[in-house]
Order: sequence, then C-alpha cells, then structure tokens
Amino acid sequence: MTTYTSGAPTPLADPTLRIPNISADLLPAEIGEKRQHRRTRRRAIVLLTLAALAAIGAYVLLVIANAAANVQLNDLHDQVNAVRKDQAKYAELTNTQARTTSIDQQLKQLMGSDAQVSSLMTRLRGAAPGTISLDTVTVTLTPAVAGQPAQSAARIPDNSGRKLIGTITIGGTGRSNNDVTTFVSGLSGVTGIANPTLDSVTRDDSRKATFAAHMDITDAVLGGRFSKTGGQ
Repeated sequence: MTTYTSGAPTPLADPTLRIPNISADLLPAEIGEKRQHRRTRRRAIVLLTLAALAAIGAYVLLVIANAAANVQLNDLHDQVNAVRKDQAKYAELTNTQARTTSIDQQLKQLMGSDAQVSSLMTRLRGAAPGTISLDTVTVTLTPAVAGQPAQSAARIPDNSGRKLIGTITIGGTGRSNNDVTTFVSGLSGVTGIANPTLDSVTRDDSRKATFAAHMDITDAVLGGRFSKTGGQ
C-alpha cells in the first residue's frame, strides 16, 4: 500500500541535475522562405495599390481641370457669338453712315469746284483786241486732289499764289506776231487766269498769225455757292 503525504516538495539533492531550457526552430527552411515571400509580395501589392490610387487621383484632377477649361471656352464662344450678333444688328447702320460720309465728300469736292466758267470766258474774250480772233477755247477743270495742283503742258513757274484748278487751251489768229504775243502775255491780268503761255505762232498765206496758247485756271473763278466760304 502506497501512502501520499502533502507538504512542500522535497528539493533535489543535486541542483546540477535540473532540466535546461532548450529552444529551437524545428520548421523546415522551405516554409520560412515561403512566409518571407508572402510578406514581400504583400508589401509590393500595397505599394502598387498606392501608386495606382495616386495615378487615378491625378487623372481625376486632369479631367476636372479639362472640364473647367471647356466650360470657359464655351463661355468665350458664347461671348463672341453675342458680339457678332450685335455687329450684324448694327451693320446696316454702319454701312449707311459710311455711304453718307462718302456722299458728303463727293458733294464737297463737286460743289467746292463751282467754277464760274461763263464769266471767265467773257473776261477772256473781252481781253482780246480787235486784231485777235479766238477760234477755239477748251476748258478743262481738274478734280480736286488734296495738295496737288492742276497739271498742264509746258508749265512755267507759277507766281499767281492761287490754287490751280484747271487749264484753258485757245487757238485763233492775229494780225501779227506782235499782236499775238501782246495778247497772250496780257492774259495774266485777267482774274482767274495764271501762267499764260504761247505754244506756237505761224504766218499763213494770208499773212495772218495763227497761234495756239494755254493757261491755268485759278480758284479765283470759284463761285463759292456750295463751299464752306460761300455760306451754304
């Protein structure tokens, strides 16, 4: 018969006989490598996921910015179309104003050259003595060109101090060369005439002197009825 007694355990007689603490990794190396591979793969997946999310975020921002730019572009197109509609609305008025301005300029040019030709011809013929006969008289008025005098053949220096607006060409006969010369040179004293020039003079079988001459017309012959200085 076996008898048990309670109480404190009886210490071993020799402490050197204790069981030492022993720890060892008894897993195969293949299992450890697989676990390390799984951890590395998880880290790579996390990094790739974060990179993908960043790329998606950047794309979304670009889409939003592009949409905002398209909205601004559409607004600009709408503004341009509105301006074009306004221009079309007032195009007829603008064209009418342009035509009116053109007509005004033409009227000023035309009416400003209101030359009293008949009065000039009366003075011209009145300057001819009885020994001179005028057979042809041609009057040419030059359209007004700002700053440009009327052009005529064989121009001599202009000493009239007036604006030249045309030319007169005359032809006729005189009793003598001296009579013709005196008549032509005396035309410089006729109002509205400047630079009289004798172009040619010949004697025919009847001993008459046939001559041709030209002269400039000055603005002294303008009636001024329609010009600014004329009061209308």
